[in-house]
Amino acid sequence: MKKMTEIAVILVLVVFFTALGDAVGGSMYGRGEFGQVFSDTLLAMALLGGMSFAAYLIAMIPPLGKLPVIFWVSLIAAGLCSPLFPYDKEMIAMTGKVSIAVISTTVLAFAGLSLGKDIDKFKAISWRIIPVSLAVFSGTFLFAALIGQLTLSWSGVI
Repeated sequence: MKKMTEIAVILVLVVFFTALGDAVGGSMYGRGEFGQVFSDTLLAMALLGGMSFAAYLIAMIPPLGKLPVIFWVSLIAAGLCSPLFPYDKEMIAMTGKVSIAVISTTVLAFAGLSLGKDIDKFKAISWRIIPVSLAVFSGTFLFAALIGQLTLSWSGVI
């Protein structure tokens, strides 16, 4: 129960700070007034946070917990944004208002803070983490670019 409370508090913080950051950036770069951008982003981030918390709860169920939370979050998001869901266009319109750069920044900041507790493990790995991380990042980028290129080519966008 304590872990569930911690996850809920972290999600609320991520939702709030992401909405705040997007509102500041959005109002500076002409996406609207601060209050309007903040309320739009707060609603969208609350939806994303709700999906994340639901995925966490699903992953707590013993047979379903063998799959990672990211799997469940992706499945929930795909279901809510699929044409089978009656409010799919509204979900896409609401969540599309949030800047992906702001979401990434907030999530990476929390990830960096969580890595701080494992600094001794990183010291033990030393220089060996550099070539491994470069290979992982390069492979991820190249395959994402390849998949994007193929998908956009097949759909006739490019």
